[in-house]
Amino acid sequence: MDALRIGSMPLSFKVFTALCLSAVLAAPAGAELTSRNPYTRLVEVLRTGNWREAEQETRLLLLRSVGREEVGWLDVPAIQKLSCDDVRAVDRVWAAASAERLGFSAQKRLWQEISGEAGPPAAATFNANYDRFVERVGWRFGGEWVQDANLTFTTAAPAGHLSAIGRDGCFITFLTMLSRCGL
Repeated sequence: MDALRIGSMPLSFKVFTALCLSAVLAAPAGAELTSRNPYTRLVEVLRTGNWREAEQETRLLLLRSVGREEVGWLDVPAIQKLSCDDVRAVDRVWAAASAERLGFSAQKRLWQEISGEAGPPAAATFNANYDRFVERVGWRFGGEWVQDANLTFTTAAPAGHLSAIGRDGCFITFLTMLSRCGL
């Protein structure tokens, strides 16, 4: 597994835990994660560099938050019901673990760079921008969609590649939700 890094500096467990605690829990550095915290497992798998398992845990956390655990994917109404607190917390853990290369805020930054849009996506230009976005983050390659099992689960993944849960439903709704949540 790839070690966690900020730039070329490897992160120790203590540093990573402090980053995640302060970002997700708004707790002072050195505070303990508890088993009651829903993000504990996500923090742990990201700490160990297990990006594939972190993707699965992210999916589970968000599906559970809207009661779609058994369904296994997010549709438009489910995306609209996602709690901004959950979305921001998950994003901060991913951002802390990847030097801000991965997570929803990384995807939103790339979308803004590609589309020039600061707020929710414009329907008129969405398809052309979406085509460029999915190629850039590596969800589609040469016009072919990359299957979930074949995503890049290493630090060599393109910026914004993970978490890929936004691929599930309607991406325009997902981007709108990110804007609503202040990402």
